[in-house]
This record gives sequence, C-alpha cells and structure tokens, in this order.
Amino acid sequence: MKGHAPRDIGQRLFDDYRQSLGVVEDGAVFDYQSERTRLTHHQANVVEVQTRLKRGELMHSGDVLRCWSGLIATARAKMLSLPSRLASSCAMRSSDEVRAEAARIVDEARQELVSGGTDGLGNTTRQPQMAQAGQTSDTPTK
Repeated sequence: MKGHAPRDIGQRLFDDYRQSLGVVEDGAVFDYQSERTRLTHHQANVVEVQTRLKRGELMHSGDVLRCWSGLIATARAKMLSLPSRLASSCAMRSSDEVRAEAARIVDEARQELVSGGTDGLGNTTRQPQMAQAGQTSDTPTK
C-alpha cells in the first residue's frame, strides 16, 4: 500500500516540516519576516492608490484614454471640416478675409480642446479646475 509505508509517512512529515520552515520543493528558502514585510508594503501601496483614486488625484488609464481619444477625434473632425466650412463661408471674399475666417475656425477648435471638448459620444467633458489653471496637485489652490 503506497502512502502508508513508513518511508512515505516519513517523507510526507519531512516535506511538511520543510514547508513550515519556508523551504519549497526546489530547495529555495523564504524568510518569513522579509516576505511578511514585502506583503505589508504592497498592501499599503494598494491602499494608497485606492485612496488617491477616491480623492480624484489619479484616474484609471481607460478613462484617460477615452477622454484623450474624444478630444483628438473632435480636433480631427474640426480640422477636416475646415476646407468645406471655408469654401461655403468665404466665397468671393478677399484673401485677408479668408485668412481671418480660417484663423477663427482653428481658434474655435483650439478653444474646444482647451475647455475639454466632448468625450467622443457627444457628452461635454471638462478638465479639473487645477488642470485648466495650469496647476498641479502640488500647487496650492485658493
């Protein structure tokens, strides 16, 4: 009967003893205290990230990607519409008037980017006040 022979029982007891010391099958030895310290450190990091997410100091990368994709798509659409908008609004005008109208349309697109634009679904997005003012989380606000 395999498993009940004295040799098998002895081997199982020895393996259990080695495992309790932090020794795994390949012979690597783990220091319990250093592993516990490492675990505590990483748990504290997770809590810190969650806290900063709740405060709004961090954002999920998917949210950032959606926001930037929407902003870039909006800017692209504005720039692609520039020739047709100029053609319809500047027929029979002087080159100075066309230049001024082009500058106005480009400035309109730029202002939409500065204010946050849309999220690609038509929803208006706004940057946090700190970002609009050029401040960082380290910069004190009034």
